[in-house]
Amino acid sequence: MMSYRSKAVLAAILLCAAIVGVRRLLADPRVVLLVSDGKAKWLRADLPYDLAARRDPLSTTTFTARIAIPSRHQAIVLRVTALRRVVIDLDGSQIFDSGPVMETWKNTRSAIIPAGVAGGSHELRCIVTNANGPAMLRLSCPELGLASDPNWLASVDGQHWKPAVRADDLWEPEVSENNQPHVPGIIILPFCVGAFFGIGIFRGFAAHRGGVDWASRLRWLLLIGWAVLAVNNMFKVPLDCGYDTRDHYDYILYVSDHLSLPRPDAGWQFFQSPLYYAVSAALCRLMLRLGIARNSILYLLRCVPLASGAVILQISCRAGRLVFPDRRDLQMITVVVGGLVPMNLYMSQTVSNEPLAGAVGALVLLLALTSVVKPDLVRSTRWLILVGAALGVAWLTKISTVIWVLPVGAALAFALLHQKQNLAGWLRTAGIVTAVSLAVSSWLFIRNLRQIGTLFYLQASVASSQWWQYPGYRTPRMLYEFGHVFSDPVHHMMSSLWDALYATCWATPIPSGDLPWNFPLGCCSAWLAIIPSAACVAGIVKSAIGTTPPRSRQPLRLASFTMACFIAATVYFYLRLPIYCCAKASYMLGTAPCLGLLAAAGFDGVLSNRWLRAVTGGLIACWAATAYLTYFVI
Repeated sequence: MMSYRSKAVLAAILLCAAIVGVRRLLADPRVVLLVSDGKAKWLRADLPYDLAARRDPLSTTTFTARIAIPSRHQAIVLRVTALRRVVIDLDGSQIFDSGPVMETWKNTRSAIIPAGVAGGSHELRCIVTNANGPAMLRLSCPELGLASDPNWLASVDGQHWKPAVRADDLWEPEVSENNQPHVPGIIILPFCVGAFFGIGIFRGFAAHRGGVDWASRLRWLLLIGWAVLAVNNMFKVPLDCGYDTRDHYDYILYVSDHLSLPRPDAGWQFFQSPLYYAVSAALCRLMLRLGIARNSILYLLRCVPLASGAVILQISCRAGRLVFPDRRDLQMITVVVGGLVPMNLYMSQTVSNEPLAGAVGALVLLLALTSVVKPDLVRSTRWLILVGAALGVAWLTKISTVIWVLPVGAALAFALLHQKQNLAGWLRTAGIVTAVSLAVSSWLFIRNLRQIGTLFYLQASVASSQWWQYPGYRTPRMLYEFGHVFSDPVHHMMSSLWDALYATCWATPIPSGDLPWNFPLGCCSAWLAIIPSAACVAGIVKSAIGTTPPRSRQPLRLASFTMACFIAATVYFYLRLPIYCCAKASYMLGTAPCLGLLAAAGFDGVLSNRWLRAVTGGLIACWAATAYLTYFVI
């Protein structure tokens, strides 16, 4: 194992690398992070939050304020930063133009009011133009006591003026009443259901060290419940419910009709890795041969994501048995939280490649956890081939699963250190896993290279030149604030990164298509989810400081590291692509077993007391029943 000095050196290297990476990221002109400069705030026009994609290549906003210039003055310097081009007029006469080069917008410019300007009141106008994004302004002049603030006026057409709005101010989306949660009339329902459910599983918590295998029975109960949910909702959930469902259908039907893959740039979702679409296309052709109507087939294609969600539930159970082999109570918490986390429930009911990618990612996670629990497996060539093949299949499902390389690498590195392998052993392990994963998936990258000249084609990478969505920028406040989700989990998830991740993981999805979900219950679920989410945080802390049992400590640290990797990737794309729909916890669906494991570890300390164990069981059951019923269409 590594010495403390080696760990300290490694930590210092990683910290330095992180600092350099963050500095380079923030210097990138594509990263629109708007920071106030003292009293000078970033301003925008007061417009309603539009949930649709916008395709206007240029947006212009005019900001105006009255300024008082002293009668005797030298040249006055205005410090101005704009997103992205700004032209400044004083009483209709231009005094500054930042120029057409928009990539340098982060530089603070100096606009000069000449010494010859007469003293008195003047009108200052700043015309800001941005490409595929909102027009924003920050301006200050200490000499005049001037700073951009909500006292300024703003207009997008030059005719209708409203007070400007600070970039930090919350947007208020215009939404229909169908999606507005009404809590008081229904909040008693989940507590009643949770109480009965809690009584049913109480014995399992009470007999957690022997007797009946309640964890296995609970797993089967949840799988039966999953099947009931699938049968009930299959034809009730509208076809357009979900993210980009029409484009996913287009991909599936293209493969089914042509028996070949489309060019990655031929359609909105055609850049996606093909495994899910090939499986769904095969199912589609089979159903056509059986004489099933084409419209019914579109609904039945949900069998693949629903089966993927059940696989995640099953893997959560296996992960609980692996990490907590002698604790059936912790196994039960793992399978309930990991299997019924709302992002698994709602994503599995819509046509998308995300559930299958999550299922394969969860399998990769299980293999990584097994490598940590049983480090001697790293000596087995068959085991390394299995790990490499799972990684390759994950890449064929969704290219974002490349993130799993980090947890797998960490798990194998731990196993190699534990086995005290020499350099040859390290090279052998890395070589086998890399060779097998590339043998499984490299044909896709070669095909992309031949057809479009690049190994990876990501639609998001070209989005900034084709379309944009609100807000179109980020502020530091969006990176640390949290809590708006509890007032409206359906729409205030857009207020900050953490509101978005919390809502889409524990409560409701971002609105997309015709949503049949029970939003009042979803609002209740957002509050009840404080229990398992707080337990997850406690599990992370306990594993970090080493207060968990020795057998489960390293697997829980791997689960924490996995969550950190995916959250870091989400923050990166949150900054690089400043639109509201990019911060979705569903991108981390494969980490659902991690949530279950960490929640179980967080609850571990209270389960030794009989009464606390009973209360914990009731609370978890209440949350689980509420989450389940939120996505059970009546």
